[in-house]
Amino acid sequence: MSSTDNREAAFLCKITAATTHEIRNVLAIVQESGGLIEDMVRVFEDSGRLKPERILRSVERIGAQVTRGSELMTALNRVAHGLDHERERVDLYQEASQVAVLCARIAKQKGHKIQVVQDEKDVLLTANRMRLEMALFAGLESCIEQLPEAGTVIMHSGRAGNTPTVDFAVEHVNANDLPSPTEADGWGRVIECLDLLGANVETEGLSSRFRFGFPSADVG
Repeated sequence: MSSTDNREAAFLCKITAATTHEIRNVLAIVQESGGLIEDMVRVFEDSGRLKPERILRSVERIGAQVTRGSELMTALNRVAHGLDHERERVDLYQEASQVAVLCARIAKQKGHKIQVVQDEKDVLLTANRMRLEMALFAGLESCIEQLPEAGTVIMHSGRAGNTPTVDFAVEHVNANDLPSPTEADGWGRVIECLDLLGANVETEGLSSRFRFGFPSADVG
C-alpha cells in the first residue's frame, strides 16, 4: 500500500468513525422521542387527557433527526464514491459543505461550529475528489485544534482572479490572540494533501486565516 493509499485509508476511517457516532446519536434521540410519545398515549388512555403540543414537539424532533441522519448518510456515501473516479468535475462549495457536515462532530466535541459561505457561485474544477476532501478536512482540523472553546470555523468558497479558492477563518472573542493553524500538529497533513492536488496555501501573515488555491485547470 502506498503512502497516498495510507492517507486515504486514515481519512476514511476518521470520517466513518465520527459519522457513525453521530448516526447513533440520531437513532438514540429518535428512540427517546418515540418512547415519550408512547408514554403520553398511555397516559391519555388512562386519564382521558391529551396534550397535543407535547406530542407535536416530539414528532418534530423525530423529523429533524431523520433529516439529520439522511444528511449524514448522503455525505458519507458521497465520500465513499470519491474512489470511483480518478478525476471528476466538482463544485467547490458543495465539497466544502459536505466536509463540514462530516466534520461537525469533531468540532462539536470541542465546543465549536463550522460555517460554509459561498462567496461566488459555480466554482467548478476537475479534481480527484477524495484528495480534495482530504485537504479541506485537514484544514478544518488545524483550525479546530488551535481554537479555544466556543469558536466558529468559517470556510469561504470563491475565486481569486481565475484561481478557485477556499478561505479558512475563525471567529472567537480572542481571535487576534489565537495561535496560527500552521502551528497545529496536523498542519503537515494539510501540506501533503495540497501537494497531491498541485494546490497551494497562502497564510498572508494572519494568525487565524489562510487560503487554499487550486489550479484553474485539472487538479489532483
